[in-house]
Amino acid sequence: MKKYLLILCSLLAVFACKPEVEPEKPDDGKNNPAEAPKVVSTTPAANATGVELIDEIVITYDKNISLAPNPTIKVNDQYVDEDIYVVDNSLYIPVTLQGGTKYTVMVLKPSIKDSEGNYAEDLTLTFTTVSLNNFNAAAFALAAVPVDASATTEAKALYSTMKERFGSAIYTAAMAEVAWNTTNAEAIKTATGVYPAINAFDYIHLPNSPADWIDYGDISPVKEWHDKGGIVAAGWHWNVPTSDGSGVPGPEPSEFQDDIVIDFDDVTLDMSWSNYAFVDSSVFEGLAAGSKLCIYYKDAFHEDIYSGTIVLKSKPEDTWDVLVGANNFRYEYLDVEDGDGRYVITLDAKMIGELREHGLLIAGRNITFRAVGLNHPLQYEDHVIYEKDSLLQWGCWVYLDSLYFLDLVDESQVVINYKNAAPNTQMQLLENHDGWVALANRNGINYKALNIPAGDGSVVVEVDDLSLASILEYGLIICGHTYTLTSVVLRLPAPKQKSTKQLIIRKGTEDNLSFYSEANNFKVDEALQDGTWENTVMKADLEKLAGYLKLLQDENIPVLFRPLHEASGGWFWWGNCTADDFKALWKYVFDYLGQAGVHNLIWVWTSCLGDADWYPGDEYVDIIGYDWYPQNAAVYHTSGKDAWDILLSISNKKMLALSECSAIPSPDACALDGAMWLWAMPWYGESMATPYNDAAFFGKWMGSQWVITLPQQ
Repeated sequence: MKKYLLILCSLLAVFACKPEVEPEKPDDGKNNPAEAPKVVSTTPAANATGVELIDEIVITYDKNISLAPNPTIKVNDQYVDEDIYVVDNSLYIPVTLQGGTKYTVMVLKPSIKDSEGNYAEDLTLTFTTVSLNNFNAAAFALAAVPVDASATTEAKALYSTMKERFGSAIYTAAMAEVAWNTTNAEAIKTATGVYPAINAFDYIHLPNSPADWIDYGDISPVKEWHDKGGIVAAGWHWNVPTSDGSGVPGPEPSEFQDDIVIDFDDVTLDMSWSNYAFVDSSVFEGLAAGSKLCIYYKDAFHEDIYSGTIVLKSKPEDTWDVLVGANNFRYEYLDVEDGDGRYVITLDAKMIGELREHGLLIAGRNITFRAVGLNHPLQYEDHVIYEKDSLLQWGCWVYLDSLYFLDLVDESQVVINYKNAAPNTQMQLLENHDGWVALANRNGINYKALNIPAGDGSVVVEVDDLSLASILEYGLIICGHTYTLTSVVLRLPAPKQKSTKQLIIRKGTEDNLSFYSEANNFKVDEALQDGTWENTVMKADLEKLAGYLKLLQDENIPVLFRPLHEASGGWFWWGNCTADDFKALWKYVFDYLGQAGVHNLIWVWTSCLGDADWYPGDEYVDIIGYDWYPQNAAVYHTSGKDAWDILLSISNKKMLALSECSAIPSPDACALDGAMWLWAMPWYGESMATPYNDAAFFGKWMGSQWVITLPQQ
């Protein structure tokens, strides 16, 4: 009995595997192309745009048709095997279409035939659906008027207009080059034929105004923009003294301990740029990559944006181009500490080639050059501290505790070896401190986003006193995307080559201004206390700013005002505090300007995401912004919907904006995802160009049905 059952099961398995219907073949003798069915119409029509979201695609032939047993029909490369059907001479393909999407429908031979067995030829149909705006107005409960109860008529009108348009279209915007112009707005106009709706200015150089560079009392650039119908925005990179001026100068060196010394016998540079120090090209013969250039100076002090700085130039006379390293770092307006000290630069092969050919010109203002020291490359000893293949993607990193780096000294190197890097790969080196701050050295090189060559290679970090202090305190985080970390090597200078000469540079004085939190002793909690030097500075700055803002108010110019931005990130002094201290500072600024009679402002608070506890409150904010700088190229020109949802969770009573961005979001993607930002503003510099925003994208952006440009004001 078991034997018969096994035979029966085997037979059933054979029959189960056999196809029920053998597919017909186009070359079976029945097919006559001349008699085959021909397409007479399609719904949607071929190459149609703005197609409504229908639920069936219909293809009509010149005679009655039927489906072949195994038709091959695809929509956007996805096979459609079920639910298709034929009625008389029409083929019906049920679909679920998405808005703002290009579709390609393919009906391949042999899929359609007539009663005589003649097969219709291949059909390819392409069309694009209408862009849909999925903005959910019901998710918001926006205030009817600005938070300033005494807002000017113009400020109320601008707020009302933006509130009315919020969700229906995105205001286009541009950022001034540095501070006080419409340069990028003009560039967008030249490229696309239309101006953006918003131009953003900045009061970054307020402590130096009025000056011979920017005088914020000259409001003509702002007024000209407003008079042509543009909306005015203003930020404030708030520069403050980094200390109260009580720093003590370090000891003067009795001699220079370098391999080569060029003594200038004190070349004093004043505000005229008329003097400079020059080092002949012959001095640089024999040097190699890794050599050190030490510039000794004294009596440096800051009077304006250019003073207290060093400028290094090369190239022949009459051009004297700025010296540029292999990493494209420009040695221009290098900020030095006030008083006496030295500035140390590690020379790479590119720089040495320029110096050997042309020599070196050292310029600057309000500084006296004493000497230049040149030191040949040190001999190094390698110590491997990490050796393991670690695939790094966004969200994955390797953290090396500070204990790994106890042997590091000034002029060491940290060599990070990698393999299998994909094209357009970035490596990031970060401190494990205050929100993942990037590692930086005193020469201004920032290791937040290094573009590393594809394949296998190494990144060499030149360690100086600033980066050394950071690594010894916090350790090092190695992250980025799409490469494999293989090892980390400490390259330590051999003891016999280590110089014993250490100069102590004078700490900052009240003329040393910065808006960053690093090495900044300006404390928010102290600024809020009467009688402190920080409070005195803050009140003086606010009084000055109020005067300039009232100049705009007198001309009936409302302002989208965005102070104290990105606070929770911790990189600016106004975020180097607790959330409660920041909110107190915001309210202080809000109340001060209001009491000073400034009422032409619409207040914009900038989030860093995940920082709801830093939000000043609905009664102090009109608009919530986010500064969107996506590192992953795959995210460029998407909608930013993830950030939108996070901001909406902070408050649904405020309009949401991309207050800054690198890659501008796609308006179609924003509409499709319902993330209809109030405005999107590319920052100046690299954000205005490839790889973030090329000319073709600017054209699409300014021409989209979902944006507002200046002519539409």
